[in-house]
Amino acid sequence: MLLLQNNIFSSDSTAQNILVLDKTDSTNTYLKNYLSKFKPLEEFTAIMTHEQTAGRGLRGNIWQSAAGENLTFSLLLYPDFLPIHKQFLLSACISLSVYELLLPITATVRIKWPNDIYVSEKKIAGILIENSLQHQQLKHSIVGIGMNINQTHFVESIQSKATSLKLATHADENYSVLNICQALIGIIRKNYNRLKNDAEGILHDYNAFLFQKDQLCSYQVGNEILEGKIIQVEEDGFLQVLVNNEIKKYDLKDISYLK
Repeated sequence: MLLLQNNIFSSDSTAQNILVLDKTDSTNTYLKNYLSKFKPLEEFTAIMTHEQTAGRGLRGNIWQSAAGENLTFSLLLYPDFLPIHKQFLLSACISLSVYELLLPITATVRIKWPNDIYVSEKKIAGILIENSLQHQQLKHSIVGIGMNINQTHFVESIQSKATSLKLATHADENYSVLNICQALIGIIRKNYNRLKNDAEGILHDYNAFLFQKDQLCSYQVGNEILEGKIIQVEEDGFLQVLVNNEIKKYDLKDISYLK
């Protein structure tokens, strides 16, 4: 099983520029500080850590990860070809890349808007992108990715909502976290290059694999609970939901999943 796992996540590209740490508070913060001291850094420079003590997610959430068992890393990109109003397309590109990494071994993988990855309706990965802006363009982006790989026990508050690659595939042995990191960066590189010339295609593919797409589900909107169907995500990141035969648009702060 282990040999098969390593073959699945092997990378055909040359060795990635990955700095591996034993422990840090946040790989995004580490890379941000590293960038300020050692400019210019090469695009696709990555910081990976075996233990992250203060990982962050969207809406100020904490990313909880058992030491030595999961993938936590950050990647530096210079997407200056994207105008600010289209910066969500980078998020779509990264989410699609994680999806593509997992699809060959688990058909139940889906992208949960805006940038969580679910397997069998449980969260397996999250993405946090921090952008630096200059003259209405993206100067640089730090892409933080956390993915549950070999962890099989989670704290009670999330144990019914979280899964890992090992749990999803019922693997007997552990996956190589470094191999997975290298393979994922290779896929991101491919889709990032595609984004430069085919942003519409990236968004189309992202929308094709949305969690709860075209399903009647309940959502929290303000103080109300509404039933609706997710239609698609627009290039500015707004979510289209069909509610009472009317398409409504929501930002991340406007709507929450109830499942």
